[in-house]
Amino acid sequence: MKHKLFYVSMLSILMAGFSASFNTATAQQTQLPAPQKGSIKTSLMNALQNRHSVRSYKSKTISNQTLSNLLWAANGVNRKDGRRTAPSAINAQDIELYIGKSDGTYHYIASENKLEKVNNESFINMVVGKNRFALDAPIVILLVSNGANFHGHNPNFYGAMDAGYVSQNICLYCAADGLGTVPCAPKMDAAAIQKFLGVSTDYIPMIYHPVGYVEE
Repeated sequence: MKHKLFYVSMLSILMAGFSASFNTATAQQTQLPAPQKGSIKTSLMNALQNRHSVRSYKSKTISNQTLSNLLWAANGVNRKDGRRTAPSAINAQDIELYIGKSDGTYHYIASENKLEKVNNESFINMVVGKNRFALDAPIVILLVSNGANFHGHNPNFYGAMDAGYVSQNICLYCAADGLGTVPCAPKMDAAAIQKFLGVSTDYIPMIYHPVGYVEE
């Protein structure tokens, strides 16, 4: 009887630990609202006219709805076969988006329109360099290319090209929706960033975008 009670007690402890771990892991994911694809009425020509580099931002928070719209426009899924709003060489879909916020760093999972928290700290101080204005932006989006997706096809060249497509999508969305941004590509410590994000050396940081509402 004592042995039976001991095993029951141990099983209860293990189940409680498993439940706690499961809940912690689940809490690290945030389901974003569906992107509002028809919410912006401006034309592409107006967005191009309004596109310009912005280096001063209001402290106003960016809502999850606006963030969902922005990330989908940047490199979200726009077809049933999983292809994206931005092209990529040999359809490598190598560009991953990491979002630095005041409460940590998140990975955008495009296929599920989710944010997955990867670190309780933000990467912003690691990449900002001389661009101190980026510290005032409510979010910073880091574009990282997974070179393994190219299977040996010159990952540095094609990764930079693909990052450029996504960067332009971010610029145009911001211009269309009253947000400001500027592409920044200073020399970054790839090894430190890879360790911080918990990814392999195949993941090369390419460009980052501070994003915020425009100071008037």
